[in-house]
Amino acid sequence: MIRLGLAVLVRALADLWDNLFVIVVANLIWGCSLVPGLGLANLIGGAPGVIVGVVLIVLLAGPATLALYHLTVEVTRQERLEFGEYWRCIKTHYRRGWIAALLNVVFIVITVVNFIFYSSASFANTPVAFLLYLWGYIAFTWFCMQLYLWPLTERMEEFRISLLLRNLVLATFKYPFFTLVIGVVMALFFALSFWLSFLPLIIFGMGYHALVSNRALSVVLQQERNKANTIEQQGGTASNYQVDVPPLPEKKQPEEDAIYSTRNAPPGVKRRGSINETENNKNGGQSQS
Repeated sequence: MIRLGLAVLVRALADLWDNLFVIVVANLIWGCSLVPGLGLANLIGGAPGVIVGVVLIVLLAGPATLALYHLTVEVTRQERLEFGEYWRCIKTHYRRGWIAALLNVVFIVITVVNFIFYSSASFANTPVAFLLYLWGYIAFTWFCMQLYLWPLTERMEEFRISLLLRNLVLATFKYPFFTLVIGVVMALFFALSFWLSFLPLIIFGMGYHALVSNRALSVVLQQERNKANTIEQQGGTASNYQVDVPPLPEKKQPEEDAIYSTRNAPPGVKRRGSINETENNKNGGQSQS
């Protein structure tokens, strides 16, 4: 799974290059959705400014963020990105975007309150101060969960918060090393963006995270299906602890020897296949040799 995690990161970079123009434009629109909230928060100031800023960020950036993950899911199906999908997702799934954004706001508020509380001078050099480090691990775990939070929100047919949280926890903790490898690399990328005034994040960073997240979730779902098929072949019963998300619809099968067009790939270069297809080809080649 660690090797698959690294493969997801590399494949997402290739996807970013192949669809650079569309992803950069969508990423810039996402960045613009943050401006009203951040601007009013700075203009008003204090607690009222923070409240107004958070409300605007949830209302505007929530759907814009979800639309970015919806747009990039087509890469997993090896389809060319169409910018119209971005606006269609905002129109149809804006409530889901609000819910996902609110979950993040609630967690951030709880985390900040606990950090302030346990870092106070009254708890210095006491055993209770250990909880400060515990909340640091919890915060990093929630950051890693973002790999699955947004694509799960977009892909689930029956959307319920309880089902979303269930799938989120299962996807994260059933594949901890896979999630950890990707989470550490993305954390380093976000830290680098911070030192560069968030310019990489605003220009292409969230689009890259969306590409990574969609591929990561697809790998997890493929692993879940493989396990379910193995259990079924052995005559067992399916586990109650499976990630309950339908697979992506099958992409249209191209004609044999058809060439897939990409925005940045040289003429005649075929579209890159999925990670699981690559793994299967490798395994098939080994078995034949």
